[in-house]
Amino acid sequence: MSAEERQLLLKDAETWLPEDLRQAVNSLSPQQREAVLLLHVLGYSEEEAAELLGIPIKIHIWRGIARLRLALDEPHLQ
Repeated sequence: MSAEERQLLLKDAETWLPEDLRQAVNSLSPQQREAVLLLHVLGYSEEEAAELLGIPIKIHIWRGIARLRLALDEPHLQ
């Protein structure tokens, strides 16, 4: 999958999210956003997502989920 195809897939996945979650996801770093969307929205495994992105993703997932929790629990901190 090309980088352009991946970006289109991720943009499409964002449209499935409720507005508050979409805004929170868009506040993440690009690596966190891509990792979280691939795993938790599109259902890729960690191995598949890491291969697709070409980076180790565990830390990006962990940090992304932590930022999402904070943003969704305290929207004024976004």
